[in-house]
Amino acid sequence: MYGENGNGEREVHPAIGCLASGACSKKSTRTGGECWEGCSTAKNAIILFEMDLPNLVPFDSLVGRLVRLPLRLIPNGTCMPVLFGPNRGHRFLKGAGTNGYWLGTAERAHQILAMKYLRPGEIVYDLGANVGLHTLLFSRLVGEGGRVFAFEPSPDTAALLAEHVRINRKENVTVIQKAIAGRTGEMRFSAHGDSRIRRLDDGGEATVLSVTLDQIVLDLPPPACIKMDIEGAEVEALEAAGDCFQRYRPKLFLATHGSDVRCCALLRSWGYNIEFFAGPDLLALPK
Repeated sequence: MYGENGNGEREVHPAIGCLASGACSKKSTRTGGECWEGCSTAKNAIILFEMDLPNLVPFDSLVGRLVRLPLRLIPNGTCMPVLFGPNRGHRFLKGAGTNGYWLGTAERAHQILAMKYLRPGEIVYDLGANVGLHTLLFSRLVGEGGRVFAFEPSPDTAALLAEHVRINRKENVTVIQKAIAGRTGEMRFSAHGDSRIRRLDDGGEATVLSVTLDQIVLDLPPPACIKMDIEGAEVEALEAAGDCFQRYRPKLFLATHGSDVRCCALLRSWGYNIEFFAGPDLLALPK
């Protein structure tokens, strides 16, 4: 449970230096984000969510929008506990992603599927990890005996990812500031706007390091599971990952971004069964 160690005792969080269940206004040493317990605005706002409102009130309804209004009063950078869902008990900085990240409503179908297929001790590659929504869950699911390698090329997004890994004390997570792509080297990257849609782009204003999956598995433990959400670069990345998939047979959670036909053809040629579970997003399992 959030705020307790394995003995049921309240524990001090290393990033904010306060008891998880006590009042505090201390700041994170790296982000300047306040602990939510010391923010009266945050406490007053999230009291509306003490019951599992995501299951009681549709968030896209008028009532759902009204319920969310007080959340705007919580300052960005506030360290918030995830209230619901598989990530419950983890912490996110408000403003790093949508409020759904810490409410526990974001990408719930993806998280439930991960709970079904990930096993303790497995190696997971989180490709396009963004700020760590799935990274934190993967870390929890594979446990101390497993490892998560989280790839995120955007420098400021990777910094937020690393901060979420730090404040949640995820010792089995390694953050790698590289893009998974169709070739190894340097590539242009569009770093403007929402961190969730930043992508490799020949006309991008930034330069990032890239690497192929076939190259990565020469240097890292091979994956039992891969999550790939790389904003349109998935076809080229898969084309440069044939050895990885055919030799190690990892499970794959893939956001296709409109390239589902080409991705499916490639995966089926490698002997994978495919199931769509959230619009164009798919789960590919080796036969």
